[in-house]
Amino acid sequence: MIQVLILLALVFAAGAAAAVLMGDQNGYVLLSYGHWTLETSVVIFVLSLLIALLLLNYGLRLLLGTLRLPTRVRSAYDQRRQRLARESFETGLLDWLSGRWHRAEVELVRRAADHDAGGLNMLLAAQAAHHSGETERRDHYLRLALEREDPQLRFAARLLRARIAIDDGDYAYAQERLPTLREEAPRHSGLVELSARLYRESGDWEALRKLLIESERMKVFAPAQFRALLIEASHRGLTQAAASGRLDAAKALWAQTPTALRGEREVRNAYIRALAQLNAHAEAAALIANVLKTEWDAELVQVFSALSPPDGIGALASVEQWLNQYGERPELLYAAARACLDNKLWGKARAYLEAGLRIRPDAATYLELARLIERSPEGGDADAIYREGLAAAVKPAV
Repeated sequence: MIQVLILLALVFAAGAAAAVLMGDQNGYVLLSYGHWTLETSVVIFVLSLLIALLLLNYGLRLLLGTLRLPTRVRSAYDQRRQRLARESFETGLLDWLSGRWHRAEVELVRRAADHDAGGLNMLLAAQAAHHSGETERRDHYLRLALEREDPQLRFAARLLRARIAIDDGDYAYAQERLPTLREEAPRHSGLVELSARLYRESGDWEALRKLLIESERMKVFAPAQFRALLIEASHRGLTQAAASGRLDAAKALWAQTPTALRGEREVRNAYIRALAQLNAHAEAAALIANVLKTEWDAELVQVFSALSPPDGIGALASVEQWLNQYGERPELLYAAARACLDNKLWGKARAYLEAGLRIRPDAATYLELARLIERSPEGGDADAIYREGLAAAVKPAV
């Protein structure tokens, strides 16, 4: 409106200036149409024409603005809805990151239909409902996300569904879906992590070990985490093979274990225990002897004590050598006594057992000594030893 007034003022000013400049020579304009005749000066005619053109221009603009008003109103309304949807999404996301699951779910769903990334709203709302234990709403949001046309969004929804299945302990569902997802995206680091979690929680140690080896170049896990997972998979796999009575599986797994990993105490001892449990005593004894040449390991000495190697004299010689190397440790004294018993050296066995009890009164050693006294030609008060062993056994519980 101000612009119109300014233009009219300029027109009148121009007309006044023209009238002054032209003086008495105003000119003459005659317009005739039918019975109508218009007589005026040139100045008045020009001014009237300019005013008419201005009015026509602004009249047309007003008419076009009126015609476009519904579109503009609709556009403004859409912009407002999108702004509110964006603000609601941002608020919901902050609540989601803060762990306020119920508030996050409400905000994410409230204006999801108006949000440009409404499918993302549904995925985040599904996770929020999952954390809140609202399984029906969670599954509803996932179905809505899967109905979207965006393939990346559908992939993310399927991945989230598999993750939720693992959370719920539905390992069968996850084992069925994850391989398909990995075929579609073999280098998806999130899938590798999720698969590792599935195999670890379900106890599929062989699958976990293979997955880690296959994905090593992808650098999905930090080096320390990767090594810890690989150690755990190898250790648990060997223990599992021993429990199932499969010596061939234990040996195959050991053969596939990287050389650097064989030196890890947890993996190495698991394999030796598997050999001992599966009656491969000679191999177990040889590995234990190889380890104890350079380092002390009380656990391996205890395993050695329970072995029945074919060369009993050689086993006794090995233990006595370790006694010279590491000193009179209770585990070594007990192992020496067991080796003496296997070779029917009763007096020497009794001396080793009694020496061990002086260092550390142990129920197992008392039991072994009482049994020795019962079958030894020298005899003795085995009942007293049994009583002392019983007292040693219950002492920690008092």
